[in-house]
Amino acid sequence: MYLKLFGSALVFLSSAYAGWSVGERCRKRIRMLYEWRKLLCMIEGEVRYCQAPFAEVFEHAGHRTSGEFAKWFFWLSKELKRYEGKTFCQIWEEGVHTYLRDTVLTEGDLRQIKELGNQLGFLDVRMQETVLRQASIQLENEIQSLERALPEKQKLSRMLGVSIGLFCIVIFL
Repeated sequence: MYLKLFGSALVFLSSAYAGWSVGERCRKRIRMLYEWRKLLCMIEGEVRYCQAPFAEVFEHAGHRTSGEFAKWFFWLSKELKRYEGKTFCQIWEEGVHTYLRDTVLTEGDLRQIKELGNQLGFLDVRMQETVLRQASIQLENEIQSLERALPEKQKLSRMLGVSIGLFCIVIFL
């Protein structure tokens, strides 16, 4: 009898936690997209006012952020300085795949980041500024829509977690 109660409590708690973690993942994604937007503005400013090479731009940006973006930017800077015959697009995509793949960002987010890398690197300064500005605006719109939907998603994921836990308990007992 006690074993069934203990098992039921474990099933309920684990499913409730799973629902809660899905909601937290949505919130962390929004926070990471905010950080990405901040970095885009920083890169745009460096390109516009300093007109520094991308290796220096990414190194400066890496010092101003933390986590996966910092690791990625330091790696990008090192790879661009080393230059082993790879194009900027190849280096960018390799970095996205290596450093951002296992984050809370979705495949769509990663695809947009890769697209940005395909548009940077070979354009003149004014075009790079335009591309970075457009990416920042698009990202801001996406963040706003995600923030509007966040409370509903969190509530839904928590309720589903609890409901699934209760359903499993009823089925097992």
